[in-house]
Amino acid sequence: MCDLATSLRNDCVSGAIAVVGVGNLLMGDDGVGIAVIRELDKAAPLPGHVELYDAGTALLDVLPEIEHCARIVLVDCCRAGGAPGSIYRTRMQLDQWQTDPLGESLHDLNVLHALQLHRIVTGKMNEVVLIGVEPESVVLREGLSPVLRERLPAIVAAVRAELEAPANSRPIQ
Repeated sequence: MCDLATSLRNDCVSGAIAVVGVGNLLMGDDGVGIAVIRELDKAAPLPGHVELYDAGTALLDVLPEIEHCARIVLVDCCRAGGAPGSIYRTRMQLDQWQTDPLGESLHDLNVLHALQLHRIVTGKMNEVVLIGVEPESVVLREGLSPVLRERLPAIVAAVRAELEAPANSRPIQ
Protein backbone atom coordinates (compact mmCIF):
# COMPACT_ATOMS: atom_id res chain seq x y z
CA MET A 1 0.00 0.00 0.00
CA CYS A 2 1.38 3.42 -0.91
CA ASP A 3 1.79 6.30 1.46
CA LEU A 4 3.27 9.76 1.03
CA ALA A 5 6.84 8.59 1.74
CA THR A 6 6.57 5.84 -0.89
CA SER A 7 5.15 8.29 -3.42
CA LEU A 8 7.96 10.76 -2.79
CA ARG A 9 10.61 8.05 -3.30
CA ASN A 10 9.10 7.00 -6.62
CA ASP A 11 9.42 9.12 -9.76
CA CYS A 12 6.16 9.97 -11.47
CA VAL A 13 5.09 6.85 -13.28
CA SER A 14 3.52 7.24 -16.70
CA GLY A 15 0.46 5.04 -16.84
CA ALA A 16 0.26 4.58 -13.07
CA ILE A 17 -3.16 3.70 -11.67
CA ALA A 18 -4.21 4.62 -8.14
CA VAL A 19 -6.88 2.45 -6.54
CA VAL A 20 -8.41 4.49 -3.73
CA GLY A 21 -10.76 3.02 -1.17
CA VAL A 22 -12.98 5.57 0.55
CA GLY A 23 -15.48 5.21 3.33
CA ASN A 24 -15.94 4.87 7.05
CA LEU A 25 -15.14 1.53 8.67
CA LEU A 26 -17.38 2.40 11.62
CA MET A 27 -20.46 2.76 9.42
CA GLY A 28 -21.01 -0.78 8.18
CA ASP A 29 -21.13 -1.07 4.40
CA ASP A 30 -19.75 2.45 3.99
CA GLY A 31 -16.34 0.83 4.61
CA VAL A 32 -16.51 -1.37 1.50
CA GLY A 33 -13.88 0.70 -0.34
CA ILE A 34 -11.37 0.17 2.45
CA ALA A 35 -12.22 -3.55 2.65
CA VAL A 36 -11.46 -3.87 -1.08
CA ILE A 37 -8.08 -2.12 -0.67
CA ARG A 38 -7.18 -4.50 2.17
CA GLU A 39 -8.16 -7.53 0.07
CA LEU A 40 -6.13 -6.30 -2.90
CA ASP A 41 -3.14 -5.62 -0.64
CA LYS A 42 -3.05 -9.15 0.77
CA ALA A 43 -3.99 -11.02 -2.44
CA ALA A 44 -1.84 -11.93 -5.42
CA PRO A 45 0.65 -9.23 -6.42
CA LEU A 46 -0.63 -6.35 -8.49
CA PRO A 47 1.22 -4.96 -11.51
CA GLY A 48 3.98 -2.50 -10.62
CA HIS A 49 2.08 0.47 -12.03
CA VAL A 50 -0.80 0.01 -9.56
CA GLU A 51 -0.78 1.87 -6.24
CA LEU A 52 -3.24 1.22 -3.40
CA TYR A 53 -4.53 3.96 -1.10
CA ASP A 54 -6.80 3.74 1.93
CA ALA A 55 -8.29 7.23 2.00
CA GLY A 56 -10.89 6.49 4.65
CA THR A 57 -12.98 9.62 4.97
CA ALA A 58 -10.12 11.92 3.89
CA LEU A 59 -10.06 11.68 0.09
CA LEU A 60 -8.98 15.30 -0.20
CA ASP A 61 -5.80 14.46 1.75
CA VAL A 62 -4.88 11.65 -0.66
CA LEU A 63 -5.48 13.48 -3.94
CA PRO A 64 -2.13 15.35 -3.95
CA GLU A 65 -0.33 12.01 -3.51
CA ILE A 66 -1.90 10.57 -6.66
CA GLU A 67 -1.62 13.51 -9.06
CA HIS A 68 1.02 11.58 -11.02
CA CYS A 69 -1.39 8.73 -11.77
CA ALA A 70 -2.93 8.53 -15.22
CA ARG A 71 -6.09 6.98 -13.80
CA ILE A 72 -7.76 6.96 -10.41
CA VAL A 73 -10.09 4.09 -9.55
CA LEU A 74 -12.30 5.03 -6.60
CA VAL A 75 -14.04 2.27 -4.68
CA ASP A 76 -16.94 3.36 -2.50
CA CYS A 77 -20.45 2.42 -1.47
CA CYS A 78 -23.00 4.01 -3.77
CA ARG A 79 -26.77 4.07 -3.44
CA ALA A 80 -28.22 3.68 -6.92
CA GLY A 81 -31.36 1.65 -6.22
CA GLY A 82 -30.03 -1.81 -7.04
CA ALA A 83 -29.90 -4.90 -4.90
CA PRO A 84 -27.38 -4.81 -2.04
CA GLY A 85 -23.99 -5.87 -3.37
CA SER A 86 -24.68 -4.64 -6.91
CA ILE A 87 -21.52 -3.32 -8.53
CA TYR A 88 -21.54 -0.17 -10.65
CA ARG A 89 -18.84 1.27 -12.88
CA THR A 90 -18.82 4.76 -14.28
CA ARG A 91 -16.26 7.24 -15.46
CA MET A 92 -16.70 10.39 -13.40
CA GLN A 93 -16.98 13.42 -15.63
CA LEU A 94 -17.13 16.09 -12.98
CA ASP A 95 -19.04 18.65 -15.03
CA GLN A 96 -21.91 16.20 -15.53
CA TRP A 97 -22.35 15.13 -11.89
CA GLN A 98 -24.61 17.00 -9.49
CA THR A 99 -24.32 17.04 -5.71
CA ASP A 100 -25.78 18.98 -2.84
CA PRO A 101 -24.03 22.27 -2.12
CA LEU A 102 -21.14 22.09 0.30
CA GLY A 103 -22.22 22.66 3.90
CA GLU A 104 -20.63 25.07 6.31
CA SER A 105 -17.67 22.81 7.03
CA LEU A 106 -15.09 20.85 5.05
CA HIS A 107 -16.25 17.89 7.16
CA ASP A 108 -19.26 17.83 4.84
CA LEU A 109 -17.16 16.97 1.75
CA ASN A 110 -18.32 14.00 -0.27
CA VAL A 111 -16.29 12.32 -3.03
CA LEU A 112 -17.57 14.65 -5.73
CA HIS A 113 -16.88 17.77 -3.65
CA ALA A 114 -13.32 16.57 -3.00
CA LEU A 115 -12.66 15.90 -6.69
CA GLN A 116 -14.15 19.24 -7.76
CA LEU A 117 -12.17 21.14 -5.13
CA HIS A 118 -8.98 19.37 -6.16
CA ARG A 119 -9.59 20.33 -9.80
CA ILE A 120 -10.22 23.97 -8.84
CA VAL A 121 -7.03 24.17 -6.77
CA THR A 122 -4.70 22.30 -9.15
CA GLY A 123 -6.35 23.09 -12.48
CA LYS A 124 -6.29 19.43 -13.50
CA MET A 125 -8.00 16.12 -12.97
CA ASN A 126 -6.94 12.76 -14.27
CA GLU A 127 -9.33 10.10 -15.47
CA VAL A 128 -11.48 8.98 -12.54
CA VAL A 129 -13.45 5.74 -12.59
CA LEU A 130 -15.88 4.91 -9.80
CA ILE A 131 -16.49 1.33 -8.79
CA GLY A 132 -19.59 1.76 -6.65
CA VAL A 133 -21.17 -0.92 -4.50
CA GLU A 134 -24.79 -0.84 -3.41
CA PRO A 135 -24.82 -1.05 0.40
CA GLU A 136 -27.23 -3.15 2.44
CA SER A 137 -26.88 -1.02 5.56
CA VAL A 138 -24.93 2.07 6.49
CA VAL A 139 -25.31 2.15 10.25
CA LEU A 140 -22.99 2.54 13.20
CA ARG A 141 -21.33 -0.88 13.11
CA GLU A 142 -17.85 -2.18 12.41
CA GLY A 143 -17.61 -4.52 9.45
CA LEU A 144 -19.53 -5.19 6.30
CA SER A 145 -23.00 -6.70 6.18
CA PRO A 146 -23.19 -10.43 5.37
CA VAL A 147 -24.31 -9.59 1.81
CA LEU A 148 -21.28 -7.38 1.10
CA ARG A 149 -18.88 -9.82 2.80
CA GLU A 150 -20.18 -12.50 0.44
CA ARG A 151 -19.85 -10.17 -2.58
CA LEU A 152 -16.33 -8.97 -1.67
CA PRO A 153 -14.54 -11.39 -4.08
CA ALA A 154 -16.72 -10.17 -6.97
CA ILE A 155 -16.05 -6.54 -6.06
CA VAL A 156 -12.30 -7.18 -5.94
CA ALA A 157 -12.56 -8.94 -9.33
CA ALA A 158 -14.34 -5.88 -10.78
CA VAL A 159 -11.50 -3.65 -9.59
CA ARG A 160 -8.88 -6.04 -10.99
CA ALA A 161 -10.68 -6.02 -14.37
CA GLU A 162 -10.54 -2.23 -14.34
CA LEU A 163 -6.79 -2.37 -13.80
CA GLU A 164 -6.30 -4.51 -16.89
CA ALA A 165 -8.14 -2.15 -19.24
CA PRO A 166 -6.21 0.65 -20.97
CA ALA A 167 -7.26 4.15 -19.96
CA ASN A 168 -10.51 5.35 -21.55
CA SER A 169 -11.03 1.97 -23.25
CA ARG A 170 -14.03 0.67 -21.33
CA PRO A 171 -17.52 1.89 -22.17
CA ILE A 172 -19.24 4.16 -19.68
CA GLN A 173 -22.02 2.36 -17.83
